[in-house]
Amino acid sequence: MRYRRDREAFGTYIYGLRVKRGFSLEQVCEGLCTAQQLSRFERGEKAFSKLLQDAILDRLGVG
Repeated sequence: MRYRRDREAFGTYIYGLRVKRGFSLEQVCEGLCTAQQLSRFERGEKAFSKLLQDAILDRLGVG
């Protein structure tokens, strides 16, 4: 149960960063995953791998 909440919280965080910085799904996921996958990540329906988390955060300017 906690794992799902963490996944949803991280997805919400990524969504908020993306919108705040004015990025489209396609801009953030280019070369990393599909827009559909990123959308599912943001909604907490799918877990991010650690490598993908880091790459998306880096693309959004969070080091």
